[in-house]
Amino acid sequence: MSHVHRAASLALTFVLCALLVPADAAAQEDGLGFEANIGYSWLNGDLGRAIKGGPMGELDFFMHTGSFRFGLGGNYTSMNPEDPSAKNVTKAGVYGLIQYMIETESRTRPYVQGRAGYVRMDSDQFFGGEYGQEGFEFGFVGGIEYPLSKVIALDFTAIFSFLSMGDATVNGLPVLGAPDSGSTIALLAGVTVTP
Repeated sequence: MSHVHRAASLALTFVLCALLVPADAAAQEDGLGFEANIGYSWLNGDLGRAIKGGPMGELDFFMHTGSFRFGLGGNYTSMNPEDPSAKNVTKAGVYGLIQYMIETESRTRPYVQGRAGYVRMDSDQFFGGEYGQEGFEFGFVGGIEYPLSKVIALDFTAIFSFLSMGDATVNGLPVLGAPDSGSTIALLAGVTVTP
C-alpha cells in the first residue's frame, strides 16, 4: 500500500471516529489549551523563486473563552532551496493569534484565525555563504476540529500567510537584490488539547 493510500485511510478513520463521538463529548469549556500540528508548507512569490517548500510543525498555547481563543504560538519549517548546491533553509517564527470558533458545541468545530509575528530564515550555505533574514509574517487560518472527547480533538488546518522580510545577509554582509517578500500556503493536521 502506498504512502498516499495509507494517509488517506488514516484520515478517513479519524473522520469516521469523530463523527461517531456523542454530542455531549463535543462541548468545549473555557480554559487553557494547546494545539500541535505537522504538515507541509509551500513558499511563493519572490522568495518562492529561490526556495521551495518543506515539512512544517507548529505549537500554539491559548486561552479559550466563549467562541474565542487568544494565544501565542511558534512554527518551524525546513525548506529546500532551488539551487541544488545550497543547504536547507530553515524558517522559524513566533506569533500572536486570535481565533473565532464558528461552532463550539457540535461534532465538528470549524474556525477562522488571524495571526501576526516575527519570522527568521537561516541557512549554513545559501547565496554563497551563511545566510540570514528577518521580518514579519501575517497569516489567515481556516480549520476544523473533530472532538474525540471533551479534552482531545483532531485538528485539520489550512494557512495562508504573507512574508515581509528585511535585508538578507550572507556572512554578516547585506545582499543587494535578495528576495524580500512572498507568501506561504500550508496544510497541517494534529491535535488540540483542552485539559
